[in-house]
Amino acid sequence: MPENNKTILLVDDEFVSAAAEKAQLESRGYALITVSAVESAAEALEMVPGIDLVLMDIRLYERAHGSPAAGLIAKKRELPVVFLLSDTQSEIAENAAKISSGYALKGSGAALAASVEAAFSLSETNGRLSAELACCRRSEDELRARDENLTLMVDGVRTLLTYIDSDLRFVRVNKSYADWYGLSVNEVAGKKISDVLAKDVYERALPNYQKALSGETVYFENRTLDKNGNESYVSVTLMPHFRGGRVAGFFGSIADITARRKAEEEIKRQLAEKETLLKEVHHRIRNNITAISGILSFQAQSSGSAEVKNALTDSIARIKSMCVLYDKLLISDEYKELSAKTYIESLVDTIAGLFSENIKITVDKSVADFNLSSKILFSIGIIINELFTNAMKYRVAGSESGRIKVYLDRVENHVTLIVKDNGRGLPEGFDIDKSNGFGFRLVEMITQQLNGTYTIKSGGGTESTLKFDI
Repeated sequence: MPENNKTILLVDDEFVSAAAEKAQLESRGYALITVSAVESAAEALEMVPGIDLVLMDIRLYERAHGSPAAGLIAKKRELPVVFLLSDTQSEIAENAAKISSGYALKGSGAALAASVEAAFSLSETNGRLSAELACCRRSEDELRARDENLTLMVDGVRTLLTYIDSDLRFVRVNKSYADWYGLSVNEVAGKKISDVLAKDVYERALPNYQKALSGETVYFENRTLDKNGNESYVSVTLMPHFRGGRVAGFFGSIADITARRKAEEEIKRQLAEKETLLKEVHHRIRNNITAISGILSFQAQSSGSAEVKNALTDSIARIKSMCVLYDKLLISDEYKELSAKTYIESLVDTIAGLFSENIKITVDKSVADFNLSSKILFSIGIIINELFTNAMKYRVAGSESGRIKVYLDRVENHVTLIVKDNGRGLPEGFDIDKSNGFGFRLVEMITQQLNGTYTIKSGGGTESTLKFDI
């Protein structure tokens, strides 16, 4: 006899038919428990574990309808119930039909076993479907909870977030995005961008949308309007979304930068005012320097003392060097740094012009093109003025082939200035540390301010070298 490890509770008060049914099913390997009343069936279901199916005379169940016993059987929805019919009834009571897993005629023999097997098969199928349905519901609940958490998080940020498809249609936006335009999230979803943005705002942004749809990450700023019609500025980041090897749309992140832009514009306005004021200050200083230079020139021409004329000429040269720097500052848009080449070459030409009527001289200028701060250039200008003037007055004056070379170069942060002439050289026994000349003392003082070194040597002329770091 085959074993199938299934236990059936048989409920039938007709002992002859019950015996036949029990024998028929036991021959198929089922274990049977036999009772003759619905109440007894309810007790068995409560007390006996492992009952897999109830096979019950339908008349007994219908007569017991409304009783606690019938209610207990009806509650066990996971337990298959097969009803036994005495004949082919045309109507089945509704309460029985609700819990039925099948029907069988009494005394039907093999058909009875087939009905039971079909009920077991149906029960197993229903069990699998119920498990799968429960799994799907759990997954659905998890997805819903995850979506709610994501929505809560996305709606909680002030940044405007959106996803736009390849047709430039909003798929989803966060609450901040919808609030910006005075709409709800559902009102924005499904609309085309051109239906939400103002025409000029959309047209300025359209080339960037097209770049994002071509697979490029895009950053740009745009002028737009908020829900109150106020002009605002936004910073926009667009990131393409690839699906199946093509761009399906793009994510958008938009931040309100109106306050920052207004602050930048205010800073630019204030800087423009200060630049205008600074130019005016430089212009007035330059005019004052020119006036002072003119007064000294007039006094030098009026003096009958050669010593006074030389002193005034030295002062005029120093003033001219400052005047050249202010000329460069006036025509430059940058006050912190200036071109060393432009300033030094112009300065040398200006100083040489002071002596052009009395001294024939050739000036070689070898100045590298790099920038220095106006403060350092001013110091270098004073030193060049002193060294160049001394060379013109004391060493190359009267020479038929007088030559002065001015060399300035920068290697990394090291700056070297050399002023060299081919004149008579320094007096015999000259010691710069013991010199009382104002010009040399001035050079030494500025060298210390620059944290540099100054050397002077004689031989085939005089060579002065200044070195310092920046």
